[in-house]
Amino acid sequence: MITTFGQDLEKSIEGAGSEISTKELSGGAKINRIFHERFPFELVKVLFLHLLKLSLMVVVIDHVYYVCVRY
Repeated sequence: MITTFGQDLEKSIEGAGSEISTKELSGGAKINRIFHERFPFELVKVLFLHLLKLSLMVVVIDHVYYVCVRY
């Protein structure tokens, strides 16, 4: 059963499955689309949030330093 599932999955990824739809992407085409369209966008989002967190940490550290020096 697991072997059959693995073979069916491999066939659908390769585009040789028995249930190929011409109305939607499947298998390798879907993976290709996600990787080339969504992945760069999500990567930029993650990098932007990382830089935002770093800048907020710098502001917090500056404020803590100012409070410590002042009192």
